[in-house]
Amino acid sequence: MKKYRLNSTVDIIGAFWPPDNPKDFTTGSLSSQDDRLYFLAAPEYKEKLSDEELRKQFEAWGSPRSWKEINVLQGQTREGHCTLLDLVEHNSDGLVDHAKRLEISAARWWVGSAIIGLHVGSHDAEDLDGAAFYLSKIKTLLPRADNIRFTEEGVTRVAPLEARNYFSFSSVELQAEINCQIFAGTEKQKSVPRIRVLPRTMKSVDWFWRIGPRLESFFTLFLGTSLSLKTVQLFRGDEIGWLIRRFRSRQEKTDYQCFIRCEPHQMAFALANWLAVPLTHRPIERVVLNMLRKSSLFVETEFLSLAQALEGFARLRFETDPKSKKLTFADGIRQTYDLLSLDFAGKLLGDKSTFTSQVLQTRNYFTHLESRKGPSVVDGGKDLFLLNQRIHAFLRCVMLIDIGVLEQVLREPILHHSTRWK
Repeated sequence: MKKYRLNSTVDIIGAFWPPDNPKDFTTGSLSSQDDRLYFLAAPEYKEKLSDEELRKQFEAWGSPRSWKEINVLQGQTREGHCTLLDLVEHNSDGLVDHAKRLEISAARWWVGSAIIGLHVGSHDAEDLDGAAFYLSKIKTLLPRADNIRFTEEGVTRVAPLEARNYFSFSSVELQAEINCQIFAGTEKQKSVPRIRVLPRTMKSVDWFWRIGPRLESFFTLFLGTSLSLKTVQLFRGDEIGWLIRRFRSRQEKTDYQCFIRCEPHQMAFALANWLAVPLTHRPIERVVLNMLRKSSLFVETEFLSLAQALEGFARLRFETDPKSKKLTFADGIRQTYDLLSLDFAGKLLGDKSTFTSQVLQTRNYFTHLESRKGPSVVDGGKDLFLLNQRIHAFLRCVMLIDIGVLEQVLREPILHHSTRWK
């Protein structure tokens, strides 16, 4: 079977039906246009429309449109089984000729996602055994699967047939086995890593899909640059399916000096902790990682978002007793600063009191219009941009420390991250 990426361009003809009524099938084509998936049903021809049918046509033109929805359609295509999920009716193509009393219509639907190669009951039906996630750029962080040998005759590349197991662990949070495997690719694509998730009980498409962005965010922290999911492969027994779910992702140049490199067991430990972060703590992750991965903001807006994320991180990290006094923003900055060794913090952020005053007074100046401009306020375009880079590197650093990555492997990449634009 052909391999499909999440953003694959498709144009597939097939027949589709509701899971509970296979005889009620509709033929048509699944295609991708304008960053969306569409299902266009085959045109239907009706002639000799009755007066009642014509009257309904006129009434439909003058009344508000109510959009129809379909949760799931299963089908058969030249690629085998296919499932369409979360369909919403779009403007249909066709014509109505009242003089000749005939109608040609073709229903058109937006498709939330499609699975090529598998039938599933719905987006939340627990009928899948596992999934494999392929992400862009992580092959540059992980070791190669092949070996290069230098001989008197020249260079020989040895590509093993079996995948290299880089790390594996059991996730208590997900109740699943998770492993990172590296396959030997072609001469052009040296290695193909994948993260495979095998839960102990069958799970749904939605359950697996929610893991994808978390893996994106985790490896974005390690790379310090935007990356995205390329492919999601779904498994049920010996069956394999490919998820298609078109979306836009930011492309950013890779900076190898920002990479955090550590031993496989350390990365596995960090990923286990990352997947165990509760939902209540994830807004900080989304603020920081979305700016790194997808956002293009004014420096003032970026600063306020980073300051909010810094305050939120400190509250989640240090306000462990709900009965204790509420942590002030300034105290939160100082306690987060103290997560780093004194030498490293000084190189990254400068003096603790000076850095705290800069962030606190600048935040107050931008959020409280009536407040006076304090002596530590940073409001110049260039200076504020550089302060943002330091706060961003700082947040990336403490988030990695919080999931178990050692400071000694963070120092050089984080310092480079904070100063690369100077």
